[in-house]
Amino acid sequence: MHTQLLSTEEFLLIKFLTDRYYNMAKIKITKRKSSIGSTARQKATLTALGLGKINSSAEHEETDQIKGMIRKVNHLISVEKIK
Repeated sequence: MHTQLLSTEEFLLIKFLTDRYYNMAKIKITKRKSSIGSTARQKATLTALGLGKINSSAEHEETDQIKGMIRKVNHLISVEKIK
C-alpha cells in the first residue's frame, strides 16, 4: 500500500482549518422586535437565520457570514455567546 506524505504547507492548511472549525464559538440569536416595516432583505436575513416569530431563538456557529447577517438586523435581535 502506498502512502503519500503531506507537504508542510498542506499539513499547516489542514491543521488551521480543523482547529478553526473545532474552536468556533456558538452564539444564540433571539428575535426581539417585529419585522413589520423592515425591508425585504432584512426579512429574508431573519428567515435565513432561522428566526420566525418574536422571541424565537436559533443557535449558530460564529462565522464571518453569520456575523454579517447579525450586523444587518442587529436592531431586531439580541445575541449572546454560548460556551
